[in-house]
Amino acid sequence: MLQLRLLGLLLLVIGLSAMLWQGCRTSESATERDTLPQFIYTVDATQPARGEFAITFSFERLSLGEEEIFSIPAWAPGAYQFTQYGQYITALTAFDRSGNRLEVKQLDTNSWKIRPAHQLARLEYRVAEMQRPDLLYPETTELNDARGYFNATNIFGYLQGYKHLPCLVHYRLPEGWQMACAIETAPHSLTARAKNYDELVDSPVMLGRFHRYDFTILNKPHSVIIDADSAPQPDSLIAVIKEIVLAHHHFSENYLMRSTCFFFASHVPNFSYSSAHSSINILRHIICRSLIGIMPALTQLPPPLATSFFTFGIRSVFIAIF
Repeated sequence: MLQLRLLGLLLLVIGLSAMLWQGCRTSESATERDTLPQFIYTVDATQPARGEFAITFSFERLSLGEEEIFSIPAWAPGAYQFTQYGQYITALTAFDRSGNRLEVKQLDTNSWKIRPAHQLARLEYRVAEMQRPDLLYPETTELNDARGYFNATNIFGYLQGYKHLPCLVHYRLPEGWQMACAIETAPHSLTARAKNYDELVDSPVMLGRFHRYDFTILNKPHSVIIDADSAPQPDSLIAVIKEIVLAHHHFSENYLMRSTCFFFASHVPNFSYSSAHSSINILRHIICRSLIGIMPALTQLPPPLATSFFTFGIRSVFIAIF
């Protein structure tokens, strides 16, 4: 029981810290969405063996100028360093409505100028898988025959000056795969929606044949997503999560996120810790020991076990067990 309490305390601290970053979010009505300009992304992961995501970026009800700049973030949330995600972007091409190519000039690692932008209909580009020893796994990009995962800053670019626009994302996946993220339109959906770009990139995405458990707490949707070969027994884990969420609800004077995903992964990512994450190393064994009692199916691995966690905004908690 002490182990479960320790896990609860740690996840509560994570949630409370993340809550300080952002205020309460409200959703817009379907009528408003039908009249506002919006970004539209398509994420194609149907060829996972290539280790590349194929991205299509388009928009609706938006008039552009003669020149516009398309950018990808340089900063990795939580890594406290510049990651320069643009270096993993390839084959960025702009098209008009007739399928003709427009001029694209790369300005720096993370930005491209498009002209004549008023003719722009869509952009297409590829994002390579990315694992780096100086980044924690939740900040990286993975795509292979077993699974897909990305922190959304790694994948989604934007037109400068328009980050306030709503975003719609469609996913194309291999047969039998699922998508999970905190801004999905419904459980088991292949569509996600964000009220702006910042909300979009605050929601990491897991793809594959994972185990999913959906439940409600105070009428708000919550999901536990577990990437493991064998199906775990989630009852104890969900009970602990419910206790954490209710404690957070009371502590924050009845504040409650409108949707939350908890991600758990049992595979071994190819990275090591850097000194910047020493505080995580101090806590990882405590979390791991707690998880042994909750999810034995995820921890049947030779010692030593190591655990890391990462929080994205107010919506997602990621715990990797490897």
